[in-house]
Amino acid sequence: MNAERQERLKRNAANPALETALNGLRQGAEQGLSINYPLRAGEQANWIHYYYCDDGVALTFDWNKRHEHVCSSCGKIHSGEPYDAAWLTNAHYAIASQMVRASLMLIIEGDERYLEWSKPYLLGYANYYDSYGIHGDIPYNGPGKLFSQTLDEALWITNVCTAYSNIRSSLSGAERKQIEEGLLRPCAQSLIDYKEQQLHNHAVIITSAIAILGFLLEDEAIQHAALEGEYGLLDQIERGIFADGFWYEGVIHYHFFAFHPILNYCLFVEGTEWDLRDHPGIHKMFEFPLRFILPDGSYPALNDQCAQAGMQYYVWPYEIALDWYGEEKHRQFLRVAYGIDDEHNKMFPGMGFTPAKRTSLEALLYGHDLESSGTADGADAKVTAGDEQAANAADAIDVAAAADLADATDGSEGAEVAAAYADVADATNATDATNATDATDATNATSATSATGSAAASELGRMIAANAIQYNGSLTKLVNEQGWSLVVKHGPFGGEHDHMDRLGISFKVRNIPLMHDTGTTAYGVPVHYGWHKHTYAHNTININGQDQPPADPMLTKYGEETWGSWLESTVDWREDNYYLQGKIMLPPEMCPWDSAAYQDVEVRRVNALTGDLLIDIVKVNVPQEREVNLNYHVSGELVKANGWSVTDKQLSVLDQQWLLDKQHKPMGKQEQLSWQAGDSRLQQASWCSHSADLYLAQTCDNPPTKQRQSLVQQVRTDGEVIFVNVFNYVTDGDGHSEPVTLTLAATSLAADGQNGQDYRYDNDGNYYKIDLQTSAGLASFRFGWNKDNEVSFEKIRLF
Repeated sequence: MNAERQERLKRNAANPALETALNGLRQGAEQGLSINYPLRAGEQANWIHYYYCDDGVALTFDWNKRHEHVCSSCGKIHSGEPYDAAWLTNAHYAIASQMVRASLMLIIEGDERYLEWSKPYLLGYANYYDSYGIHGDIPYNGPGKLFSQTLDEALWITNVCTAYSNIRSSLSGAERKQIEEGLLRPCAQSLIDYKEQQLHNHAVIITSAIAILGFLLEDEAIQHAALEGEYGLLDQIERGIFADGFWYEGVIHYHFFAFHPILNYCLFVEGTEWDLRDHPGIHKMFEFPLRFILPDGSYPALNDQCAQAGMQYYVWPYEIALDWYGEEKHRQFLRVAYGIDDEHNKMFPGMGFTPAKRTSLEALLYGHDLESSGTADGADAKVTAGDEQAANAADAIDVAAAADLADATDGSEGAEVAAAYADVADATNATDATNATDATDATNATSATSATGSAAASELGRMIAANAIQYNGSLTKLVNEQGWSLVVKHGPFGGEHDHMDRLGISFKVRNIPLMHDTGTTAYGVPVHYGWHKHTYAHNTININGQDQPPADPMLTKYGEETWGSWLESTVDWREDNYYLQGKIMLPPEMCPWDSAAYQDVEVRRVNALTGDLLIDIVKVNVPQEREVNLNYHVSGELVKANGWSVTDKQLSVLDQQWLLDKQHKPMGKQEQLSWQAGDSRLQQASWCSHSADLYLAQTCDNPPTKQRQSLVQQVRTDGEVIFVNVFNYVTDGDGHSEPVTLTLAATSLAADGQNGQDYRYDNDGNYYKIDLQTSAGLASFRFGWNKDNEVSFEKIRLF
């Protein structure tokens, strides 16, 4: 880091408001001094995802138990491979992370103990690095030397580089040469040799690490190898960020995973000709997550997202954003996430939001006063000297897992390549890079929660309370005054970390997940590839029980009405091309879909959110007879009436171990279901244009030790089928009050104004009327598509 950044670090270390962060850093550095693991020639670490028990719980890392690995949940002891080699990954990541902490404390306090502990490890790695043989057979990843994949090597060397750059001035010339020529340069060459030829968060991390190495070595050839050309760091930024600012893999975790190395690189090159802070894609990456905070402070757990996804887990980048841009919404994000002046309870009253502690390295490196409003003080800066989860972990033993699931690195550019992005609008959308325009929110004026005070009145509060839509974007968020939230996934296929669930929906009421996307668990746990990654595990359409092939959906219509908001999203498989085709690598085993089952299929989904109803309308067109399934996965238990019977029917092509206690009943024309969810109920009324069957099964939640119930509405047809489902959430209170009766009747309307309606249509088409009886009375809606397949949806009056 440059001199100005070091001065800010020292000032912040003396700031009482950041005493907790300093104490955490000091404690971590002191604990690092107790690490005396001897480096050895020829070590070969293995994948951190192997360091898990079969129940999905991480094994307990213990420096004193090199060959004994205990599950903290079930107590099972694991030994041998791959656990022993995965232990090594934890060990070497811990050493690198502790070197970062020690080097920062050396800057702050000048205590030579930190130098004397770090230096032997830097020299030792330089001495042994040549002995680490290329190895690794992790699926879809290049090999490493010390580690089993190129990704882990890059993450580790980034921390090593941070430590080295912080203590370099305290080393002799001979020591610097040994470290640079024995470790940094050969590591740079190894990373260049296995640099990924695709758009991917791994490629961002790897090219970022190469760029950092080149910068430290003052080797412009290495810098250019990292930054320029197809799949270089600049290309990753320009083509990997979509128009709305979301990283293409469609996961909040991986969004920040890819963002972290970009910001990390910026710390090294801050104020130089290689500085990237003005790149247009970077600001958008800060902005996107603000728009998709849900009314309880969480983020949607989409694709390969871990179960925990709240704004309090992502405070570190907004320490940087406030320092760089000085925008009040970034300050407000931090005030809410940290719970300053009780802002979290004002923003999310009654939601059980747990604030973060201000302990990250970024708080010390970039932090500003959060006790009052106003612009950020002082000069701007850029850094992240290690991932936040590592910074907060006492022994830093989880840093590799955190890095593999939630971090990343990305890149930069030099002055001579600055023009490469000067005229680029920023990210591309699924159709055309020239459409990468600024994200525009369609906002409603009503609050999504009962938020009060300064938090609700702030710009951030208005963003959380507002719908978030963009026609060439990845997601749409609808919210209402009661804190209900609906997220519709209509973004392009996201590659390796995608869950093949185009037009999937995720529904919550305040902080209660009702039909939510569960994300996934650790990749080494069988349920990850067995269940969570498949279309059938999501709230969307599947054909013949098969996974959806890649496709790029689109948001086609959005409306804000006095009664609420609605949208239509569409996807079809009439062509087999998609935006990422040819830009990512997908081995055959990562392509489990059945293209033939979906050939020429078109799906249109209309969703409406009112003050007390969620309406879900799905129209499917299939060219030949196929099995059409609409799945809902409910975090509750169905209150079953008569008509259900046990069945052994094969549901989907997946192993049936993931679908237990299967039951069946014919779907009635006026089907009503009720799901018990704690002391509340989710009422569901269903209608289908064809005769349909209902299937019920117990399926995995996340973590997989939890279960939920999955409902499948199944039709065999060779043409068009329409499903209408309406949901109403009722609080039972003391458990004795009766839930609301929800009745749905969908009637086909003639296009010429028959059936007593007071409207006519300019174009012929098929239209339907929905009559809903709720506690508020009768509500009626009309929907349909004209001959050009243009949708209309409106609340109507009956005469």
